[in-house]
Amino acid sequence: TEHKSPTTMKSTFFFFVLAILACAATAHKYVLDDALISAINSDPTSSWTAGRNAIFEGMTLEEAKRFLGAPIKPITEATPITIHAEQIPDSFDSRDQWPGCIHPIRDQAQCGSCWAFAASEVLSDRFCIASNGATNLVLSPQAMVSCDKSNYGCQGGYLDLSWNYMARTGIPTDECYPYTSGGGATGTCKTECADGSPFVMYKAKTGSIVTPTDPESIQTAIQTGGPVEAGFYVYNDFFSYKSGVYQHKSGSLAGGHAIKVIGWGVDDASKLPYWIVANSWGSTWGMNGYFWMLRGKNECNIEAWTITGDADV
Repeated sequence: TEHKSPTTMKSTFFFFVLAILACAATAHKYVLDDALISAINSDPTSSWTAGRNAIFEGMTLEEAKRFLGAPIKPITEATPITIHAEQIPDSFDSRDQWPGCIHPIRDQAQCGSCWAFAASEVLSDRFCIASNGATNLVLSPQAMVSCDKSNYGCQGGYLDLSWNYMARTGIPTDECYPYTSGGGATGTCKTECADGSPFVMYKAKTGSIVTPTDPESIQTAIQTGGPVEAGFYVYNDFFSYKSGVYQHKSGSLAGGHAIKVIGWGVDDASKLPYWIVANSWGSTWGMNGYFWMLRGKNECNIEAWTITGDADV
């Protein structure tokens, strides 16, 4: 039997401890990194500004990943469409086109429920638009988080399956079924409103669920019917987004995230085209809860992972 010398054993133990410390440092890396923020802001090629968003102060990267929740997979349960309007303007904002129908920024908190927020928000806006303001309400993401068994509650959900659920089953209003999963618990499915009254279900129209195949089709879908839902790859630097046209600059892939796209434009400073996107991380993150994503280059896969449907008015 080979016997190691005390010196060799001490050296082995020293490197073992170093390895443990390195792993611990990686596991507890804070998501807001001043060095990364400084590098982005000092890069002359950067089209966006980074900063310390208060919602992520003191959080590790692993903790911040709870704010994601869209598994990265192709959309298969929707009809691909290519539709191009005769005229697509240089800029378009659903908030200006349909005042009062684009509902406020929401906050999913520490539950991977972005898939339910984005889907319910798009359907809420489209109900208002399709009814010319007569059906102006906020629909419940909690109903999908707790009741849509084709998805995984706070552990994430698929964009196409959530739209199929809204067409098949429908969801009540947020007032009827308020959000309670911000702490990370999916909760049990309820069968009546918080005040004891029966559910009134609002549905996506059966057969209307589509996935646009290119940027012009996405623009046409927004211009003719209202906001659409999209998913994209989130990298570490995105958590520090403050303003400007986001392009991935630094950091590894953190996961997939679902959001609401409400329009597009061209940045005066960088001259870059962008999508106007509503996030669900509260109004203190980014530009009052919104961000701009580079348009026309399938940045972070956003243009390949878009879905929408009509409100069943």
